[in-house]
Amino acid sequence: MKKQTLLFFAGGGCPPGCSGGTCPTVYKSSDGRFYVQGYRVPKDIVAQVDLGDDELLVEVDPTLIENIMKATAR
Repeated sequence: MKKQTLLFFAGGGCPPGCSGGTCPTVYKSSDGRFYVQGYRVPKDIVAQVDLGDDELLVEVDPTLIENIMKATAR
């Protein structure tokens, strides 16, 4: 299996000037898949969602969604 490389795709929802790192971010891999970095969700919220054993629920700010839409409109 070829090693995948993650590239910054879109970020937002944290202090101005943040473009990845420890901020909510979407990355696109070299094989075209997307990865989302977000905030941990409290257990009481996670309990409301039917997640598979290999799935996680993360929170992202609406600003990140807006920046994803801008990035895909290019």
